[in-house]
Amino acid sequence: VQGNEVALVATRGPSRGRLAVRLDGVPVTVVDLDAAAIAPRSVVAVIRLPDAAPHTLRLTLLRASNPLSTGRRVDVDAIITHAATDPVPSPEPSPAP
Repeated sequence: VQGNEVALVATRGPSRGRLAVRLDGVPVTVVDLDAAAIAPRSVVAVIRLPDAAPHTLRLTLLRASNPLSTGRRVDVDAIITHAATDPVPSPEPSPAP
């Protein structure tokens, strides 16, 4: 992945598991997808990247799920990267009449 941050989009629900997220081999977070009701296309994690260079994002399904979950299913709907752009300049003030 490249950019300033990456968002992980997945389905949450009562039969969902947990994911370990690593960036360049370093553990970043564990995402628990358990929820009372199905919620597709949910942004479940946003990870800031240290720089705009290429990075490796690794998602691993964990064997142990949330005790409240009835399963370990994981559906990743999208991985969205965001690259910063130059800030939009403020408009020049209008000259006084």
